[in-house]
Amino acid sequence: MKKLFLSTLGFAVAACLLLGVGNLAPTASAATPLPKIKANTQGLYNSVTGKTFTPRGANYVRLAETPAGASYHSTFEPGQYNLTKVRAFLNKLQLDKYNTVRVFIDNGSFNAPFHGISEHVDSMKPIYEPYADNVASFIQEAQARGIYVLPVLHAIPANIYYYSIAGQPAPNISDNNIMYMDPGYVKAKEEYMKQFAAAMVQRLGNTNGILAYASDNEVSFDASKAPFNQMSGTVTPVNGVTYDMSSTSDRQQAADASLVQYTVNMKRGVVAGDPNGLLTMGFFTNRAVGKQSFDGFKTYCSNLCSTNVDYRVPGRPLVVSLYTNIDFIGMHMYPVNSPGYSVQNDLNTSEVSQLKKPYIMGEFGAIKSMYNYSISRAATGMRDLQITTCQMGAKGWLFWAWDTYETIGEQPLFYMQTEGNGTINNILKPSARPNPCLR
Repeated sequence: MKKLFLSTLGFAVAACLLLGVGNLAPTASAATPLPKIKANTQGLYNSVTGKTFTPRGANYVRLAETPAGASYHSTFEPGQYNLTKVRAFLNKLQLDKYNTVRVFIDNGSFNAPFHGISEHVDSMKPIYEPYADNVASFIQEAQARGIYVLPVLHAIPANIYYYSIAGQPAPNISDNNIMYMDPGYVKAKEEYMKQFAAAMVQRLGNTNGILAYASDNEVSFDASKAPFNQMSGTVTPVNGVTYDMSSTSDRQQAADASLVQYTVNMKRGVVAGDPNGLLTMGFFTNRAVGKQSFDGFKTYCSNLCSTNVDYRVPGRPLVVSLYTNIDFIGMHMYPVNSPGYSVQNDLNTSEVSQLKKPYIMGEFGAIKSMYNYSISRAATGMRDLQITTCQMGAKGWLFWAWDTYETIGEQPLFYMQTEGNGTINNILKPSARPNPCLR
């Protein structure tokens, strides 16, 4: 549900240059491989022992700002990657018997100073080698401590290599909708998934320490942008079928079918780069953006959009679980203090009970104001959320966020897992509560 740290898409980049292939750095020495985690309809499991694997851990997030005030994920940024702090964090996770950490791959910026996995806007390198080296270093450090890593790949890297593949988007698809509906953009994102996975294989050799590759932090469409910003016209998205935008059923189907095709392409990209790689993606609920169901984008805006309405529409995890080979799904939830609210109702607005693939709580967290700024109440609330979602079928829990102390964007609104001498961590950590489904 968060609107944090998303860089602009920058679709004006020319698409007429020849493509190039960057050279990756030499393979780094690998730590002792972890057993591969696989997934079936029942959940995640250790492929060696066959035992259930329950992801428990945190989102590890470092943030920075450019001189112009643009925020970005700096965890793996060359010159900012801090191995000493990484090791201290992973040592604490290991001590508390956590087994998973979720991290974010910064896709970069079209404006100097450049950062992230794109060296600079004119680069024809698919992957910036020093950045990928740092990601591989983190994974090695984690797997040496028995911890799996879940990297999240937002959008596509901000350079000409990928935007040459993407080309100009269709005229009646705009803004965030391009990410999932435009054929060129989907092709470019598939290439990114392949290149990133291949870069990890080259550096690590054995990629068992990567739990899965997440193609998206939070899948969403925008009903204030084409083609959903008016009840007229047609659109032919990535699956090649034409939909009537005056029909609510067609509007919903255009989004659903596009997401299905997008997911198929993302899995194809992952396995092209890493044949053993799993695919996941994140979703917030309808309730998080003031909606109760998938209703065909009935709440939309053509112009003079209200600042009091959230026009985002979440992707529909049910269609992904039914019609693609995604391995598992990540649901995100931040409880609110309002009449009639419940965790059950929140998840049910996104049809979670009908999913045919396992899901984990890839993000769950505590907004300070929702607990009257009482961290002890927040800790109890997080424990209760964990128990309730377990009863509803969740197979894992990753808290937002471990120790993101940077006062950037909306982050100060959220409690950290380590805050207040670890008040929330002390009630969530597996060493204190081995069974996350019990008090």
